[in-house]
Amino acid sequence: MVSPITSVDPGHRAPVFRLVDVDNDGRVLAAVTPAAIGNAFADLSAAVVNTTQLCEFTRKGRLRLLTATNTEATGRYIPGRRTVLVQHYWRAGGARQLSLLNLVASQLPAGLEGFHLLAHDQGVHHRLLHAHSAGFLYLAQPGDRYAPATLLFRPWMSAAREIAHDLPPGVMATCSDNGKHFAYYNPATATAHIIRPKDTITVDMPAAPTSLRLLPDGEHLYFTTASRAYVIREKTLRRLSIQVISGGFSHYGDFAIIRGEGSLQLVAKDASVLHSWQIKPTEYRHAIWAHASSYCAVDAGVAGAWRISMKSGKRRDVWPADAGVKS
Repeated sequence: MVSPITSVDPGHRAPVFRLVDVDNDGRVLAAVTPAAIGNAFADLSAAVVNTTQLCEFTRKGRLRLLTATNTEATGRYIPGRRTVLVQHYWRAGGARQLSLLNLVASQLPAGLEGFHLLAHDQGVHHRLLHAHSAGFLYLAQPGDRYAPATLLFRPWMSAAREIAHDLPPGVMATCSDNGKHFAYYNPATATAHIIRPKDTITVDMPAAPTSLRLLPDGEHLYFTTASRAYVIREKTLRRLSIQVISGGFSHYGDFAIIRGEGSLQLVAKDASVLHSWQIKPTEYRHAIWAHASSYCAVDAGVAGAWRISMKSGKRRDVWPADAGVKS
């Protein structure tokens, strides 16, 4: 799930920090403005340090700069591989492209010459929505921001295929981690659509979602709104009693991150509390789960961000973090 989670420093036009992914080993991927960190990257050009770049927070909490481009970048880990799928602009004023960045074989931080282009067309913007071991889901939209968009899924070893077309630009979409089922929210009709191999389910939505989670069975679509959490099973919509934060449902629906009274809590499917962290009230903007549900990372905007181990329940600050490269 791609989410525009941003904390903004008034001294910079670009976002200072945006949490974008966490891998199964606890590394955290974020879009960061290097200039906000101080003089740690003084050897880079002003265009690079004042533009949002992809950074990785290592398992020990150190910051590692992954990209060095003149235009902003964001992305997602590919589960099980030390590779990032990067969303970026090829040049200032150009269209958004999708590329691969190998974190082992590439010299880091990488410029555009270190990227391997995957999705690119003249004048067509590509917006990354979901990435997993089977492939990735994205929107393709002509340069006109009011033009209809096409939802596409591309398996890693074959060509992209169309999932839906003539969609409004503000569409939100996701897919199950086995790549067999897809779901999207159409803001023009306020409806959710679950696309399965043999049928499509359409359900009226009570409010615009802030996050979507489609389980691999294709039968359960969990989603959050600004104030509630819901699940759609077949054509039945049910409101949940727990206050799940945006992105708080794990990939298989077995865990959720919720707001407690003066705390952030990890709960199981039966709503039993597994771990609780006393955190002063703040706006928990978004949570992102590792695909194996081994770690979860929580973005709280200007209050910071944390990585949480599901096994131990330990919480570690990842933002702000010390700048440096893992030895």
